[in-house]
Amino acid sequence: MKQKIQRLFISDCAAIAISMVAIWAMVIFAMTAVRVIAPSRMVEALIVSSALLICLFATASLAAVFVHVRRNREAIYTEDILASIGQE
Repeated sequence: MKQKIQRLFISDCAAIAISMVAIWAMVIFAMTAVRVIAPSRMVEALIVSSALLICLFATASLAAVFVHVRRNREAIYTEDILASIGQE
């Protein structure tokens, strides 16, 4: 059971890391594409600061999910494992 919990935890951590990289990549891509057509420096600064805020909040959210899963992994994954056994 402990090994299965550890495997599930590692796969969730990988999903969190991949999500974080994907969010940053998408926001940076969109920011650079939109930044090129900005009519002024003020609008460009607004675009960059908005993109950074989006990434900051998304990173904080994913970090909160990671901390929650790390602290409660026994309860979370035990419930998942028992639920999946009951469905078989």
